[in-house]
Amino acid sequence: MMKIIDMNQMKEIKLEKHEIIYTESYLNTLHIYTAKAHYTIKGHLPAFCEQASLVRIHESYAINLRYLYDFDNHDVFLLNYDVRLLI
Repeated sequence: MMKIIDMNQMKEIKLEKHEIIYTESYLNTLHIYTAKAHYTIKGHLPAFCEQASLVRIHESYAINLRYLYDFDNHDVFLLNYDVRLLI
């Protein structure tokens, strides 16, 4: 179980690691995507990857391998989600 402070809702959210599909980083802001919601927090991708057991696939993206469907030389495709991320 992880606790994060969502910047949009300004409240503490409890997340299970397996709920996180992928995370996108922009400067010091992380966008965390789950099946149910999107959360925005302050933080750095490397530290968050370690805490959430995510695999970094790009300078700006990290994924939960549980949701990996396919990949090629340029993209990663996530299972049951119409999401394509650059490698």
